Amino acid sequence: MQRTPLSPADAEAWLDAAARIAGLEIPAECRAGVVAQLALNHRLVMPLLAFDIPEETLPAPRFIP
Repeated sequence: MQRTPLSPADAEAWLDAAARIAGLEIPAECRAGVVAQLALNHRLVMPLLAFDIPEETLPAPRFIP
């Protein structure tokens, strides 16, 4: 699991792979913004990915309204 900021090259490679799998075509004029958003999303989620949940932790009860 990557715990360092996503490089622009890695973000572009991830975008290309994800777009190919999803069958999306990202217009050239939108690529820079999408790559920047992927890098921002990665920076925001890094602290959550770094949090280790102990093995003995039980799942929260399910809320049924």
